[in-house]
Amino acid sequence: MVGEKPTSIKNPVIHAGAGTLAIEGEVKSDEYLWYQGGDKVGVYDKNWNLQSTRPVVLQDYDMNKGFSEFWIDGASGNPPPWLDLQFITKGEDTKIEKTPASGDK
Repeated sequence: MVGEKPTSIKNPVIHAGAGTLAIEGEVKSDEYLWYQGGDKVGVYDKNWNLQSTRPVVLQDYDMNKGFSEFWIDGASGNPPPWLDLQFITKGEDTKIEKTPASGDK
């Protein structure tokens, strides 16, 4: 089993398609971020207790329908951080039509 070593990423920028969400400051191993819109991101502990907020800067940050590509830039600590991301979007539901399996008619 690999032990977790504390690390951080400074001023991370989340790229979503052509847009970005830049978070000001350092994000440490034991911090969880939840962006819910606006100009700040919530910083939570592992039990989802709000610890603080940090400013964010948006530039065309919007999720398009369908496939989206994501990546993160930032100055990382040593060792480099391991990130777990979840994206939940709001808006109209996308209905997925049932399609017959290959060979079914």
